[in-house]
Amino acid sequence: MARLIAFERGSDRVRLVVAADRGGRVVVEHSLSLPCAEPGKLPPSDESATAGAPPEGASGARETAAASACGKALAAALAELGIGRHEAIVAVGRDQVELRQMSLPPSPDDELPELVRFQASREFHQFDDDWLFDYIPLTDEPSQPREVLAAALAPETANELRAICTAAGLELKRLVLRPCATASLVVRSGLLDDAKLTLLIDPAEESVDLTAWTGGRPVFMRTARLPGGELDDDDRRFVLLGEIRRTLAAVQNQLDGRRVESLLVVGSPSDHAALIRALSESFDASAAAFDPQSQVELSAQLKQQPPAQPEQFAALWGALADELGGGRPTLDFLHPRRRPPPPSRRRQYILAGSAIGAVLVGWFLFQRMQRNWLESELDGLNEQLKTVSVQVERAQKLDAKVREIEKWTSEDIVWLDELHQLSKTFPPAKEAMLRQMSLSTGPRGGEIKIDGFAQADAIARLHEGRSENGHRVVEKDSAKDSSQKYYDWKFSASVLVTPEKKKQ
Repeated sequence: MARLIAFERGSDRVRLVVAADRGGRVVVEHSLSLPCAEPGKLPPSDESATAGAPPEGASGARETAAASACGKALAAALAELGIGRHEAIVAVGRDQVELRQMSLPPSPDDELPELVRFQASREFHQFDDDWLFDYIPLTDEPSQPREVLAAALAPETANELRAICTAAGLELKRLVLRPCATASLVVRSGLLDDAKLTLLIDPAEESVDLTAWTGGRPVFMRTARLPGGELDDDDRRFVLLGEIRRTLAAVQNQLDGRRVESLLVVGSPSDHAALIRALSESFDASAAAFDPQSQVELSAQLKQQPPAQPEQFAALWGALADELGGGRPTLDFLHPRRRPPPPSRRRQYILAGSAIGAVLVGWFLFQRMQRNWLESELDGLNEQLKTVSVQVERAQKLDAKVREIEKWTSEDIVWLDELHQLSKTFPPAKEAMLRQMSLSTGPRGGEIKIDGFAQADAIARLHEGRSENGHRVVEKDSAKDSSQKYYDWKFSASVLVTPEKKKQ
């Protein structure tokens, strides 16, 4: 059976709640209000008021003594209940934290925590890394300017609460904001319409928490001091109505003229009947009461002796319901909103490793199964290899001959075609006569060597004609020679068959 403890410290008392998870049901076993001040002594604030200005270091000493007294009171109460060391949820009041509504540029949710903390360091007084910090997003659209309600808790307050837990033998698990925990309990009742703007009124002994709620989140919170007295005291009710009126004006101003549509008092309807009537008469909004005991299950012993003022425990009941129900508190100074860590690939690595291992095992087994079959096939393949080797040797010899033929044919020149081409472009017999011609081939093509007799104009035409058909005529020698009757010149030349011409 999971058991959890929650407490909050007042000016001179500490409220304690013990709850248990019984088969998915949250059962409140104990709800106690314990005095913290030592008998015969005033609370630290009253001592300072009567004794004048405290000497240097006296304030810290009084806070340490007060934390020790609260811790001892909790330890004694838990020991009497037979409860040992447990984790504890601590609720702090609105008056113990600094709140700021901040406007930020458009940003995705995973970048918002760092952006909010950076802006908080500029807007909060004396803010540093020792302060505990969390925030509530007021807008959800990443492409629009972001609005947040940021809360900061001074390190001195946090250290004092840790000291109380240490003295009581408890382990601090969560540090939540009292108005948010109370609102969480109210949300479970279904009385809050997210489309409406509702003001939660949670009166305590000497103060009242005023929380504006809409869209599933608190958008404004303040705590006001109240004079001591009974709930039906006229002076106390008059001050409360004035604080509510100021709060409604502040909410309307902060939300661009939006008005509160309903008022919800935390407490028994019978105990707050006069206050409900006064609210209905004083403000243009519906008024109702929320009984916190309707959302928790009390143990049999607690039902016999229920707490005198159950609304004082609403915040602690809401915090325990969130924790045992697996929900995240609206604000948690010990576990603030942070940039989400990069997604873990451990599962992927495990799956990949398992798949690889299965493949390797399968491959090993397959190899073992194939080994015998392969060995039986090896002898037959060796016999086939001998036969194929002879065929391969024959094929290699044939391939070598084919390559030689291809090489010869690739370098061969069809001399008949070349002579035919030469005869078509050679001047007629009356203009030129060949005396000698030789044909040869080389790696760069072929060469036709000619010499003979010709007229002067014929030599020039011979050169031009052969060049136009892709050959290059190189004239090696020419000279006048009248040894022949119709020819004036003797010449010798080479016709080079270029590779381009050979490919054609």
